[in-house]
Amino acid sequence: LKKETICQDEWGNYGIICQSVRDSVHLDEETKTAYPELSQSLTQLRNEQTEEITLFMDNFVGMAQEEAATNEDFYGYTSECEFFVQRADNQILSIRETHYEYSGSARPMSGNFGENFDPVTGKKLLITDVVKDMPELIRLLDEKLIEKYGEEAFYESPKELMEEYSPEYFYWTMSYQGLSVYFHAMDIGAYGINQHMITLWFDEHPEL
Repeated sequence: LKKETICQDEWGNYGIICQSVRDSVHLDEETKTAYPELSQSLTQLRNEQTEEITLFMDNFVGMAQEEAATNEDFYGYTSECEFFVQRADNQILSIRETHYEYSGSARPMSGNFGENFDPVTGKKLLITDVVKDMPELIRLLDEKLIEKYGEEAFYESPKELMEEYSPEYFYWTMSYQGLSVYFHAMDIGAYGINQHMITLWFDEHPEL
């Protein structure tokens, strides 16, 4: 992993008023040779990050200049993404992305996402590529969300919402011991907590 301040903007005496910081994933030469399709997929991932960074800076540099000029307590807008490799072997490369963004809202936004790849084909994996029974997965996630956070934490049924999800809408990572699924409060119909996470352990749910 390599952390890069890919884009930042300084303005007069105010210093850095808008920046985007990203981790990026790079393979060593031996792994590139062994998994060329994976190398191409990671290059595409870095290109997508660059597009996101450019969009963030285009949208918020001007707003940051205006706020810096009028608000002496302004500390700048920022968008950050950290990568944490959860598993890397010949079956899967699974990376947890932790995002943090502040761009003038009442409070910062943060959350976890997943990037998962088949090392041999380079294909980006969906949750349906690794789970045998999606209805059972949804039932278990609903049960464990209620158990962990309390029924009062949700103003809509997590199960009913998840049943409407397309596979691309599930954010997940895989470790050597289990599958973790991440939910953002606005997505899952929840109060208060910005991020929800459930881990299903392989040894407890071999049927999945």
